[in-house]
Amino acid sequence: MNKKSLILAISLVLVMTCTIGVTVAYLQDTTDPVTNVFVAADFADLTLEETKPAEYDSNEATNDYLVVPGMGIAKDPKVSFAPEADEDNLVGAYVFVKMDAAGWTTTDNKAFTKGIGNCADALSFSVETYWTFLKMEGDSYIYYKAVAADETINAQKIIANDKVTVSTAITEADLDGVSENLSVITDSSLIFSAYAIQQLGFDSTEAAWTAVYGQSQD
Repeated sequence: MNKKSLILAISLVLVMTCTIGVTVAYLQDTTDPVTNVFVAADFADLTLEETKPAEYDSNEATNDYLVVPGMGIAKDPKVSFAPEADEDNLVGAYVFVKMDAAGWTTTDNKAFTKGIGNCADALSFSVETYWTFLKMEGDSYIYYKAVAADETINAQKIIANDKVTVSTAITEADLDGVSENLSVITDSSLIFSAYAIQQLGFDSTEAAWTAVYGQSQD
């Protein structure tokens, strides 16, 4: 290779090197940092209250009622689900009501009757339409209400019209199962419990109930 050719070859190498150097220049930009702060979620307060029926009923855990044909029996369990004034970062919840109603009958899980003696509908009541029926577990009926994070439940009644109705057709013979002071009817108890659980993390209302409170977890 003569001197002229060597110079040309070197020039070609330099040109190729310069071309490659141009292709590795990237377009670039940078964002400001984003800081992730994790704050604990909060939950509203759940309460279940009921008016005491009479002065003679001093048991705080149970309520006894006088049964008089044709008269209504006051029955006013109420559920509240509301945050304290300083609570924030609230999350949505399922609020459940479990009603133990052994001895009562129903065809639609809403209207209930209780027979005494020969009177098939001696006692009757209905569950408020506010509550949606979920399922049965043994003698217990499970109802619920889905509550958004910004919602509250304020003294929501469970029993429609706050009473159990006593039929006018009931007779003295039918009342053989009643104690002498007419305060207790055999096998007619109604037991109410209230529960609440977060909505997030569950595919369905039933999944939320079963995971925490359902019989399958007993």
